[in-house]
Amino acid sequence: LHLQEISESVLLIRQENRDWFTEE
Repeated sequence: LHLQEISESVLLIRQENRDWFTEE
């Protein structure tokens, strides 16, 4: 995997977690 791909994945996961916490 390329670092760029990993970074993009991390950003996506962070965004999903944000929405998750925002629902509460």
